[in-house]
Amino acid sequence: MLFMFLYRNCMYCLSFFSPSLKPKYARSTYTIICFLLIVAFLSIDYGREVRRMIETRHQELHHEAYLIANAVRRIDQVNTQEVQSYINDVCVHAHKLNAPGHLILVQVRNRLLHSYPLKELPEGYLEKVKRADSDRSHQDSSLQQDIVVGKVVDGDLKVYVVENADDLHEFATEQAISQLWHAMLIAITAAVILNTLLVRLFIQPVHRTIEAVEKIKNNEFGGHVTATTNRELCDLTNAVNAMSDSLAEARSRRRAQMKKASSIQQGLLPKAPEIPGMEIAVVYDPAELVAGDFYDVVELPDGSNVVCMLDVAGHGIPAALAAAMLKSLIAVSAEQLTSLAELVEFVNRHFSQVIESGMFATAAFLRFPLHEDSVEYINAGHPPVILDDAKEIKEIETLGFPLGISADLSWESETIPFNKADRLFLYTDGVVESFDQQGNQFGLNRLLMSIRQHRQKLPQDLLQQLKQTIIAYRTGSAAKDDLTALLIERKS
Repeated sequence: MLFMFLYRNCMYCLSFFSPSLKPKYARSTYTIICFLLIVAFLSIDYGREVRRMIETRHQELHHEAYLIANAVRRIDQVNTQEVQSYINDVCVHAHKLNAPGHLILVQVRNRLLHSYPLKELPEGYLEKVKRADSDRSHQDSSLQQDIVVGKVVDGDLKVYVVENADDLHEFATEQAISQLWHAMLIAITAAVILNTLLVRLFIQPVHRTIEAVEKIKNNEFGGHVTATTNRELCDLTNAVNAMSDSLAEARSRRRAQMKKASSIQQGLLPKAPEIPGMEIAVVYDPAELVAGDFYDVVELPDGSNVVCMLDVAGHGIPAALAAAMLKSLIAVSAEQLTSLAELVEFVNRHFSQVIESGMFATAAFLRFPLHEDSVEYINAGHPPVILDDAKEIKEIETLGFPLGISADLSWESETIPFNKADRLFLYTDGVVESFDQQGNQFGLNRLLMSIRQHRQKLPQDLLQQLKQTIIAYRTGSAAKDDLTALLIERKS
């Protein structure tokens, strides 16, 4: 029935515009054109979908490699066995998240560690990984690559996170089949529209007019052509215009709602965060109207204060809702708990139970006890806090899984000396992962250099200078991630 509609409509059209074209040739031409268009559409869509999924997965693996590299730099000062145990644990969690092809390679000081279940890697596997990463660096868009690689290189430390691309190709194939079914539904709809509009409202009236003209040519006078008003086409035009107006109004309402959501999210942030004896400066610059970055200052029942910074994976409304949820969980836990580790575990346990699978958040927590020259610190997969004391500017690296990975995770805190005039700098990855137009990353070294150059400035002035430096580095490129930085100085 579908092809009968299509053939008849096509023959009407072709015979009208080219009367010399026979119906059987019109039918064959139409079939070939439709077939080629469908094949071309599915091929282009399949390739585009595979490239999009591979690019997205590469970015996720790169972020995971960055977190692993931070952890390994900390662990590697102890022994190789702990590094091996850590990457094995990471792979176990990855496998639980439906990533069975997950593999981690860590190369440090001519040592190669891997999370492969066999005793030895297959021969030539490391070269294969390097070749896959090199091919991508040269913009190789081949759909035949069978692995996706995320890499971080930091001096003599190299971290590769590898995953099979078979699952991505399989998903893209399913999408292509789904697109085929959609194309068939569209073809049925198009056939009905063609049959109703073209044949009844356009082609038949035109043919009747041609027949009347032929009668006049043959001196058969007195015939009349039935007039047509095309009321249906006018109704269709009016309906389309009404739909366009309705969509424009809906877009305007959505923009207004997004601005209101942004205002509400801004209201959830501390207006002027304060801790006795401390000066706190903040820079908060979302990439969109609403953000997944979040920070807060809460007071515990024992009088101590906790500063937290969180970065929910992703952007837009889902990330903003998750950030608001974390705000509530932190507020509830701060009314009941005084242990920083228990507070983090409480937040993680409840956060893991309600978020969508695959979502997570990195976080850094600082607890400031009363009348003490130290800070308690817990890192949950977040970029390390930076300490600026009288001697040096350095990272304080502490291991910890992100929030939301599993409900039964635990964390251990670390004590950091924090004397008068010392500064602690917290930031999200949108600071170091800003890019210029050539794709070069701002990076940790530029961040430390900026802090060092402007360390004599007031905290808020330093952060504003850092923000301007990052904006200038982008050279007009739009921000791809939220930018949040917080500086805490102990007053002298």
